[in-house]
Amino acid sequence: MKTGPWTRFSILGVCLGISFLGYVIFILMGSSLTGVYAVLAGLLPLSLAYFLGVRRVTVVTALLLVGVTEFAASGARGLYLQDVPARYMGDLFLLMGGALLEVIRYLRKEVRERSKEFLFALDTAEEGFFRYTPWRGEFVFSKRYCEHFAPELSPFVPYPARVFFENIHPMDRERVEEIFVSRHWAEGQRFSFECRVRRASGGFLTVKVYGLVYIAENGRRHPVFIGFMEDVTQTRELEERLDELTHRHRISGLETAPRFYERVGARVGRGTEGKLALLVASPEDLSEVTDLYGHEARDLIIKEIADRFLLVKRRGDLLFHIEDQTFVFTLEGASSSGDVALFAQRILDTFARPFFVRGTPVYLSGVVGIALYPENGGSAEVLLQHAEAALHHARRERSGFRFYSQSMLQGAATRLRRMRDLQRALREEELELYYQPLVSSEGVVVGAEALLRWRHPREGLILPSEFVPIAEDTGLILPLGRWVISRAAEAWGRWRREGLSSLTISVNLSPQQIRDRQLVDHLRETLSQHGIPPGYLTLEITERTFLEHMGSREFFSRLEEMGIGIALDDFGTGYSTFQYIKQYPVKAIKIDKSFVQGLPARGEDVAIIQAILTLADGLGLAVIAEGVENEQQALLLRTFNCQVFQGFFYKEPLREEEFIQYVKALHRPPGQ
Repeated sequence: MKTGPWTRFSILGVCLGISFLGYVIFILMGSSLTGVYAVLAGLLPLSLAYFLGVRRVTVVTALLLVGVTEFAASGARGLYLQDVPARYMGDLFLLMGGALLEVIRYLRKEVRERSKEFLFALDTAEEGFFRYTPWRGEFVFSKRYCEHFAPELSPFVPYPARVFFENIHPMDRERVEEIFVSRHWAEGQRFSFECRVRRASGGFLTVKVYGLVYIAENGRRHPVFIGFMEDVTQTRELEERLDELTHRHRISGLETAPRFYERVGARVGRGTEGKLALLVASPEDLSEVTDLYGHEARDLIIKEIADRFLLVKRRGDLLFHIEDQTFVFTLEGASSSGDVALFAQRILDTFARPFFVRGTPVYLSGVVGIALYPENGGSAEVLLQHAEAALHHARRERSGFRFYSQSMLQGAATRLRRMRDLQRALREEELELYYQPLVSSEGVVVGAEALLRWRHPREGLILPSEFVPIAEDTGLILPLGRWVISRAAEAWGRWRREGLSSLTISVNLSPQQIRDRQLVDHLRETLSQHGIPPGYLTLEITERTFLEHMGSREFFSRLEEMGIGIALDDFGTGYSTFQYIKQYPVKAIKIDKSFVQGLPARGEDVAIIQAILTLADGLGLAVIAEGVENEQQALLLRTFNCQVFQGFFYKEPLREEEFIQYVKALHRPPGQ
């Protein structure tokens, strides 16, 4: 039977009680029972201890000696009553000494067992254990610590403190030493830090050190550090990789918006000598690259743009890739706005060379917006906001680069208000279509161009030039364009009921609508719903838009399959367009009003119009002269054999009811 300390102490009590009982019997019964007492005092406790499973116990040995002593004494001479207290006190001291020896032996055994368990736990722990005793200047390390961090050391052997500190990375050593020499440690206080430790195979491991402090009394109070050291190298490398993924653009590898706000914010926050210029640069027309060659080709071009920008960047300046198509340069120490402008031009010059996609050259342009610190803002956020405002102005004006001005901010506020009002206008039916007649050389109305107007509840009638650019910048142009197509189709259906089914109707398209993959399906559904023959609907796009979107072959091919024609608006600035017209469903061109308004005085305008009419006739294209404002212009254009006219000389844009009345009053269309 296994016994614990309390069982053994109970045995001591039993034995002591038996011894005391023997003395009581001796006093009452006399010396004739001395032998019986000896047996009780010696043999009975021994038997009891043996029965309880106590082996080689100091207490049992002591009790046996008591019995033997009493037995010998009784044989030599009788025990006398006056000897009882003395003898009993001697036995009592003997028993107490045996008990003390038993307790000491047990405690030593327990300490040895606990120490073995503790050391075993330290050796099996994943972390490396150490103990640092500053007043001795000694470190003691566990077996696991030695295996992980210092294989040349032996476990649980004291080593000088320098053995530990010399293994710390030089850039971390001073900080770590400062932690251990602090004089403000309290009992039970915890500590933790990270540092780099030299590994046996070379290089450094990143470790996390944590533990607690206890205060040892050695004449004085000294802190003792008990700690563990955990290898967190892989964890930190993974975190750094994650940080790279988070703060580096996936295509260019440049730092992204969070790093921009952090680094530029710090520079602006501490101030900087001279000017700090923020230049936001963006390529144009990348959407066409995606339409033509796919997203992979687009990503390759973005990567090449970033590489070209890195070659432009000056030493000490910063370059960020904060959005998919938006890059930000910081330019420090520029002595004047002229220096900043020269640098902006260098950025634009990177687009002069073509980008190659599968061996095919692709030409792009770029725009740059500029904000200056401290003139245009005192924080990274405000500077970026103002530089982007300048970028939008440069894009609309096609001016290459623009510096920020206060009027841009006011314009941005106006544009934001316009955008919200325009969203409301779409919901509240504040928009309406006007129709400007297209008149043939015989004076017959052959069709109409649908022109969008906005009847604002407070500002009255607003022309498209004021709100269409906002719709294009914000993406509202797509729902707005579908609304125009639907309303124009509804109007044609009413014209048919009025007996005007031979009239054509034309609608303007923006560049964003050409990229809308759902537009053709919307056109097909709308024509079918209102019974409009496809040939009676014409989509007008500007000559520039046509040239920039010639790569959208799928869009034009689907229109051609449906029988919908294209009219090139504002035509006359690029003769090279003629070589492409025959490849697309272009059925008419509209001579830009800037040429018509020069008639008849400007001879060069006369020559341009004659050349356009001659080339169009050779290609079988109809020609519409827009902006005809007086009779002289109309007569000269008829002389040049122009077939269709549009302008205030014939009629200004009319509401639908007024348009129907005008057509009926002027002429009945042919075939009616």
